[in-house]
Amino acid sequence: MAAQNTLRLDRVLTTSEIETVLSDLHRRGKRSANSRTNEVVFRLATICGLRVSEIATLTMGNVRSGDRPHIRIVNGKGGKTATVPIPDTATVRVLINHMISRVASGGGSQDPLVAKSGKHNAGQPFNRSELAKRFKTACRALGEERIARLSVHDGRHTAATQLLERGKSLATVRDFLRHSNISTTSAYLHGAELKPEEMYKAEGD
Repeated sequence: MAAQNTLRLDRVLTTSEIETVLSDLHRRGKRSANSRTNEVVFRLATICGLRVSEIATLTMGNVRSGDRPHIRIVNGKGGKTATVPIPDTATVRVLINHMISRVASGGGSQDPLVAKSGKHNAGQPFNRSELAKRFKTACRALGEERIARLSVHDGRHTAATQLLERGKSLATVRDFLRHSNISTTSAYLHGAELKPEEMYKAEGD
């Protein structure tokens, strides 16, 4: 049982690694639509804690801004529907800008939030494998050795750890991750062993 409640620290991105990735994506995104899409995938996994299956099925209508920005998960794991708060203002801004771009290219509320832009498959959703590759591509600034150890699901591990490091309770993190049992969430208590760091810096506008 103890082994099940242990999470390897190398499966979690540090605050400095998150900053490095976001800074690189922001720089590349000024010239590359692919990099802007990769940033959306990275933020949904690493900041919002979404599963790759949830990212794949997320529609633009599922993302809500306003006073309480959140993502509506429909038919998630176990067929559950849930509301996930977006915990970072920079992520809210990135998602809004991404949706504006999607609408400009003909996307509607029922279309996938993260979609392909190729000549023959524009607007089509990515599958899980494609999203997993995009997550790794998003992390290119960390180097090949580090990327080899990371998966898109490690973004979810990272989101939970970041919340604990910022002082959120285990119960809050359980609700954020939508775990049915708090013992599952307890795997992230290792975060208390990590050196506290400031929240990752938001990139410039």
